[in-house]
Amino acid sequence: MTDKDGSFIESPEEAAVREVREETGFDVEIYGKNYCDYDTNHEMLVVPESMHIHPIDEEHNHLGFDYFCRIKGRQTGVNEQEKYKWFSEKELENYPHDATPELPDHVRAMGAKAIKKLSQL
Repeated sequence: MTDKDGSFIESPEEAAVREVREETGFDVEIYGKNYCDYDTNHEMLVVPESMHIHPIDEEHNHLGFDYFCRIKGRQTGVNEQEKYKWFSEKELENYPHDATPELPDHVRAMGAKAIKKLSQL
């Protein structure tokens, strides 16, 4: 994200942490390796688990960065009306394509991969 004069103000990781907090109320920590640091003037970013582009509508594409996170805590005073559901790795792998909520193949696959990877830490 940039401000009015074009200065960079939010990294992809910061955006991911902010989005999770805004949408769920959870504070999370991103797990992953950082790119190699060859210059002390550079802030090295976490390598996303995947990056993708997919269409939203005829005029808009969505650029996605997938990060694996663990919950650090929950914010107080968050809108408790938000609905979310926890899945096990097996539930994601066997989730029916016609079920509600709809979970795209990419979401199911990345969720199962995250559970497997983070459970080994």
